[in-house]
Amino acid sequence: MSDEINSSSTQEGNLKEENKQDLQNTEIKEENKEEIKVDNLVEKEEKVEKEEKVEKEEKVEKEEKVEKEEKEEKVEKEEKEKKEEKVEKEEKLEKEEKEEKEKEEKEEKEEKEKEEKEEKEEKEEKEKEEKEEKEEKEEEEDDEDFNNALKNINQNSLKAKLISLNLLNKKRNNIAEKDQDKESNELSSNFEQKYNEIYEKILEIVLNKNTNYEIEKEEIEKYNINLNSNEEEKEIEKYWKKVIINANFFSMNEKDKNILDNLKYVKYIPKINSDDFTVEFIFKENDYFEPNILTKTYLMNKKGELKSMEASKINWKNEEKNPTIEKKIKSIKKGKKVIKKTIREKVDSFFNFFKSFEDKKQEYNKDKSDDSSDNEDSEIEIEDFEGEVSFFKEDLFKNQLEYYLNILEINESSLDEDEDEDNDDDNDSSESSGDKKGKKKGKIIGKRKKSGNKKNKDKDDKKPDCKNQ
Repeated sequence: MSDEINSSSTQEGNLKEENKQDLQNTEIKEENKEEIKVDNLVEKEEKVEKEEKVEKEEKVEKEEKVEKEEKEEKVEKEEKEKKEEKVEKEEKLEKEEKEEKEKEEKEEKEEKEKEEKEEKEEKEEKEKEEKEEKEEKEEEEDDEDFNNALKNINQNSLKAKLISLNLLNKKRNNIAEKDQDKESNELSSNFEQKYNEIYEKILEIVLNKNTNYEIEKEEIEKYNINLNSNEEEKEIEKYWKKVIINANFFSMNEKDKNILDNLKYVKYIPKINSDDFTVEFIFKENDYFEPNILTKTYLMNKKGELKSMEASKINWKNEEKNPTIEKKIKSIKKGKKVIKKTIREKVDSFFNFFKSFEDKKQEYNKDKSDDSSDNEDSEIEIEDFEGEVSFFKEDLFKNQLEYYLNILEINESSLDEDEDEDNDDDNDSSESSGDKKGKKKGKIIGKRKKSGNKKNKDKDDKKPDCKNQ
């Protein structure tokens, strides 16, 4: 029993001890828990404190960075502004220097232009004076030639006519000087009309249709003309025949010269507002040919270049009257016998001039095919007849009085040079009467051959430059 009691007491003691131990453990646990809690709290506070510190440091660092950036930006901005200010200042200075330089250059240029202008004006004035002196000298030479030609004329009426023609010529030349710088076809056409008015007045005097000579008293006294004489007023005989022959432009044979006794006059007819023109040769009724009026028309393009030409067809009244054909007796050997045969050959003639371009081309090609010695590559072109245009527009009508009086001189040296050039080209093309010649006072339309000098006669009808062949 006591053992049971002791055992029970021991169990109770052990139980108490265990409870106590449990209680202590619980307390320890609680204390540990509290300590852990405190530690966690401290840790948390430290963490918060640390985070705040980090945050504060970051904030300070950020503020410092921002401050630094602002400072750097400010410095950079100031440097940029200084640089821009410097560049602006340099550009301004450069601009001012440039403007100053341009101003100086402009002043220098203006000064130079002024000097050049003055120099040019001086030169022009000098040239003008020289030109006037030259023209005055040429006019004196003209007058001298004209005066010498008139010395051999005794008829008062003929003298008066020729003096009137000379005055009209001078009037025409004054119009021509004003026309020199004109380029417009319309203006040129207007001047052509003015020239033609003077040519018409000249024609009236030549044909004795106008005896109102309008000669000044000074001219009457100078040339000792008696306008009140009882001399019969008549036309200037063979005026245009002499002009045509002395112009030395056309091929001419003796038959031609006889036929030209019937030539009454030649007219230049310009087309209004165009470079086209027609030349009319008016003949008396004659025993040689029909019609009495022969024409040659020159058609020009917009550039003023010859594009075509048309001509009257001549109807010869009989073969014997035709000056372009000549009968020749040719000896032909047939075996041992020699037979004489009459053949018809083309010859140089003034009247070969009256052919259209197409007629000349056909004739040229036919002659070329008949003559194996000709250059097969050569061709006849419309440009080959530009010389005819120049001759009529710039020479024949303008210088008709000089040709009538035969006072236009030929520049021999120029002609010799031209003939040497022609000799070099004889294998390809022949010389013919449309070639140009040098004349006194620079009145040149080109080279024209001298009369009596015909080369390669058999080829004269082949390929002319501005030819009537």
